[in-house]
Amino acid sequence: MDLPTFSDLDDAEFENFCQDLLSRLGFQYINWRKGAIRGVNAGDDGRDIEALYPRVDPDGNIFFERWFIECKHHAKAVSAGHLNDLLGAAQANGVDVALFMVSGYLSNSAKNRLEQYNRSNRPAFRIKYWEGHDLHALLQRSHNVGNTMATQSTPETRFIEALTRLNHENANVRAGALSLLESVGDTTPEWRQRVIGRVCHYLRHGHDGRIDDDTRKVAQKILTDHLSPGGEGQFWSDIRLELAGAHLVNLDLTGAEVLSADFTGCRFSGYTRFNRVRFGDEAIYNESTFEEDVDFHGVEFAGPAAFERCAFRDHASFAYARFQSVADFSYAAFSHVAGFSGTTFDNQAIFLYTVFKRDALFPNVHVHSDAIFAGVRFEAEACFELARFDAVVNFANCHVGIDMDFSVELDGLYSPTLPPGFRLIRDGFLQAAVVKE
Repeated sequence: MDLPTFSDLDDAEFENFCQDLLSRLGFQYINWRKGAIRGVNAGDDGRDIEALYPRVDPDGNIFFERWFIECKHHAKAVSAGHLNDLLGAAQANGVDVALFMVSGYLSNSAKNRLEQYNRSNRPAFRIKYWEGHDLHALLQRSHNVGNTMATQSTPETRFIEALTRLNHENANVRAGALSLLESVGDTTPEWRQRVIGRVCHYLRHGHDGRIDDDTRKVAQKILTDHLSPGGEGQFWSDIRLELAGAHLVNLDLTGAEVLSADFTGCRFSGYTRFNRVRFGDEAIYNESTFEEDVDFHGVEFAGPAAFERCAFRDHASFAYARFQSVADFSYAAFSHVAGFSGTTFDNQAIFLYTVFKRDALFPNVHVHSDAIFAGVRFEAEACFELARFDAVVNFANCHVGIDMDFSVELDGLYSPTLPPGFRLIRDGFLQAAVVKE
């Protein structure tokens, strides 16, 4: 790699070099103030460049350091008198680091000045300087990063590099960043939750608030490949998903096993599949919208399952699903056929004021605890054939639009509260039917 000769650059070209090097080193949100070049437009307020540098806490939390940088393109050594502007700006603005990027070197008096400033002022920020030989070394290192990052760097450096690339304007670079994140999870199990956390963050926020279709597919495929024991990649266990507010397209988590999931306010486009997913703890879908078919066939919810105020705009199937804790569909709206055939509710099944605009199919459903259907609107057929209820069954203030097939088994201690206009007819021990008056 040919290294630049700084003496051949003018002041603006050296600042351009500094900006490019910072980008290569992983700095983000780089703002070149373009001031104070040979007295022209001297409005940089004591620094040429502002930038953020990502850091990672031991628990995986990402935070950013704020850096003020001054570019010193001098033919001779930089003297002590040329340091005051940046030091003053750093002190006044509460930054984390003040950096001098010097084409040549600092004079001894300048270095003594910085040492004295640290002793006398004990500033809250760190003071650094990179001289010409440091800049060359950093440039050489940054040139090799792309080829060696995946195999030679630590998980932390690869993780940070991936986060940096996720902010790139080019979608292909962002897709590569997601693949780099995936490699961190594959090689370092203790980083898998952090990796999934960043993948989820990208699915929620994208780049500058937008996400393109190609990188969305890459991000979703990471979930598909690693959250199921039968997926294409290594199985990553004990994962929590934080996808509130995300727009997910043709999401397929068939066979996945996760600890918990937050899909609050999600928009699901295309065919969405949660077949045979096992949620070890809570699964929250409140206020989500399913624009097309969604399939929860055989899903197992070990913790609470919340679908309050969800909008199901096409077919929705929960056939043979099992809810081990409370299942709450209050105020949800099913615009097409809703299927709960063979579904088991080990705890309360709550459908307060739920709307079923097409057929609501609950044949062979088994509710071990209270079944609350108060205020439900069944605007088409409601089928509860051979349903079994072990406790309270409440259909108070329901609306039934067409017909209700309610051949049921009642093992509970209480009689069901039936929809207006319906009465219970018994035919044999614990057998019953509900018919319209």
